[in-house]
Amino acid sequence: MIYLKNANILHVGNVPSHLRYPNIGIDDGGSVEGMTRAARLVLDMSNADTRIMAGHLGPLVPREEMLAQLEMFAEVSQRIQAMIDRGMSLEEVLAARPTADFDEARAAGAITPERFTGLVYTDL
Repeated sequence: MIYLKNANILHVGNVPSHLRYPNIGIDDGGSVEGMTRAARLVLDMSNADTRIMAGHLGPLVPREEMLAQLEMFAEVSQRIQAMIDRGMSLEEVLAARPTADFDEARAAGAITPERFTGLVYTDL
């Protein structure tokens, strides 16, 4: 992240996933917890007037999107963890569609709901 203090501009790379599911980067050391911590850091560093610039989803990402992303991560992770705790396989979790209520709002990207579910399942 790069913060231009005097201009109140925060460049956050690929932390936000405005209108899409994020690629968590599980194979490269990424995690749901890491994405969650990064989103919280963006919120901690910004205020209502901060212009948040993303790596790909520009020009600006609304601060509210960072809040929505945190809520989505928390809810989907909790759902998938509960299914894992019940002994469900990835195929069973996919069939349960734990992202269903978020899918329409996040349909703009290359990461499908199934792919995102698989990433979260693998991480957890």
